[in-house]
Amino acid sequence: MKARRLIFLFVLAGVLTLAAIAAVMMRETANLAPFSRQPLFPGLEQKIEQIARIELRTATGDVNLAQDAKGGWMLPERGGWPANFDVVRKAVLGLAKLQAVDRRTARPENHAHLLLAAPDDPDAAESGKGALIRALDAQGEVMASLIIGRVQTPPSATTPGTAFARREGEAQTYLVEGDVNFPLLVSDWIDRRLFDIHEDRIRSVKITPPSGPAYEIARATPQD
Repeated sequence: MKARRLIFLFVLAGVLTLAAIAAVMMRETANLAPFSRQPLFPGLEQKIEQIARIELRTATGDVNLAQDAKGGWMLPERGGWPANFDVVRKAVLGLAKLQAVDRRTARPENHAHLLLAAPDDPDAAESGKGALIRALDAQGEVMASLIIGRVQTPPSATTPGTAFARREGEAQTYLVEGDVNFPLLVSDWIDRRLFDIHEDRIRSVKITPPSGPAYEIARATPQD
């Protein structure tokens, strides 16, 4: 009889514990409003022409880009070398069009698991740090600032990609959708063309080697 009573009390305690856990979970769910897809940076797409600088910070290096006087883009710390306009435009549009599709952790101690620790976080291992991307206007005011981490699904020609991200200075993280393949290396941004001259305009080429005489190659006639 005593054993049966102990079993009953044990089962009752287990049921009460499960009920308490369920109640806490239901209360947390009730306090958490349903999440709807939304732009990560509302209104940025309408102000995209105001972006005049881009700063990229990673655990292994930085890249800075700025608009030049003619409206093109260049790398100030690389002697003003021109940046690839198509790459810059794609990155800016990608940033402006990012959509937050779901919430993820808001605990800073979990950021590194999603590669969302800040690139300058001294407490995070390099393998847990994300890439910080800032877009600024001509006055240096930050228009958008994003830490992007682990890519879940890479974008393709027909479908957007998904990645984990958070706005700089915020603990809340999101699953975002869009063009999440942001260039991270200087070599990804530079314009590799030395000159933009149509071949029909070239009449002659003069070559001056490091040693030996200079020589010239010329068209025999304008049509050649």
